[in-house]
Amino acid sequence: MTMLEKCLIGIVIILIIKFISGVILNVWLGFRIWDYSNTLESLYGPICLLYSLLCFLLILLVIYVNDYFNEEKHQDYCKVIYN
Repeated sequence: MTMLEKCLIGIVIILIIKFISGVILNVWLGFRIWDYSNTLESLYGPICLLYSLLCFLLILLVIYVNDYFNEEKHQDYCKVIYN
């Protein structure tokens, strides 16, 4: 699986969880948290496209760092650090 595919799967999972919890908390319970409805790039309030892009970039960084330390040449270094 490529890094782009991993990032896309990650952002889709995060956006689904955020949308469902945003609808429950904002619409059903009236808490009005994660309410981006006053911004231009909002999707129904709980999702902001700008923050979604920033989250995508953060996922990209996390996957890169994770893959870097999971490579075979770094396994001995990690064993020294965590043991």
